[in-house]
Amino acid sequence: MLNDRFLSAERLEFMLQELVLSIIETYLAGRRVSVWRGSRFEDTRIRRAVALLRAHPNKEQNMDDLANQVGLSRSRFYDLFQLCTGFSPRAYLDMLCVETAISRLSYGRGKIAEVAAELGFSAQSNFTRFFLNQVGVPPSEYRRAATSQREESAEKRENDPGDDTGR
Repeated sequence: MLNDRFLSAERLEFMLQELVLSIIETYLAGRRVSVWRGSRFEDTRIRRAVALLRAHPNKEQNMDDLANQVGLSRSRFYDLFQLCTGFSPRAYLDMLCVETAISRLSYGRGKIAEVAAELGFSAQSNFTRFFLNQVGVPPSEYRRAATSQREESAEKRENDPGDDTGR
């Protein structure tokens, strides 16, 4: 059974926010249009911090270094980040790590130990504990369920060649 926090309104809002930001950033890539004015993402330093975190979600990320990279003091960075995203930088990073782990585990990319190392966990057991706490099931069980679901979906598509709805 999945952890209630995993499917909470806060988590779903985070995922939607990530999707919308990704769409907007892709659309505006290379343009000099400022659609951020007046939004809570108006601060370019926080947008840059979010982009850096999204590019390389890793538990070893030093938030003081990130604050320096975007030109803010530690305290101002934490305050602005919370104001702009609704999350502390560490909570935001944790959600990104969970989303990355789910993606890797769902599509069978790499061993669990490799996923743990990629996300900056010093040991697979630490990653397993983190994942279990966040999602409610261990990563191995999540991978088995995701693989089983993918296989069932593929089998249904093979057994129903008359279905041309694209689902």
